[in-house]
Amino acid sequence: MAPVTSKALHPDILNALQNAAKRRNKITVVRKEQQAKKLGAQGYHKMRKKLRRTKFIPPLDADTTQANIYYIKKRFIRFCHENKHRPWIKAIKTKNCDKGFIMTFLHWIYKTYLQLRRKRSKKKTVN
Repeated sequence: MAPVTSKALHPDILNALQNAAKRRNKITVVRKEQQAKKLGAQGYHKMRKKLRRTKFIPPLDADTTQANIYYIKKRFIRFCHENKHRPWIKAIKTKNCDKGFIMTFLHWIYKTYLQLRRKRSKKKTVN
């Protein structure tokens, strides 16, 4: 058996040990809560019946995706208005919206928004 010394530990080491113990305790508590919430056989049967009645499950989009869709819609409305196309609701229908129309829309976005942002780089000379 190794001899036990009664040296005092440095306060930083004590804090690190206490933080590790607290973290470990929190992880254990969370794991036990999750295990208590697990579905049993009856829970899965109820879920199956509920999902069987559901006709469509809409996908969940991230906030950034929803924002991108919103701003692209605004740009499309502006594109249709400035270039005197039909109202955007009619212009986006399948029979009116073909590959050429979308490509011109993308080209318009490039010319209107992206090309203006680019800065001209200074040409470096050897001398």
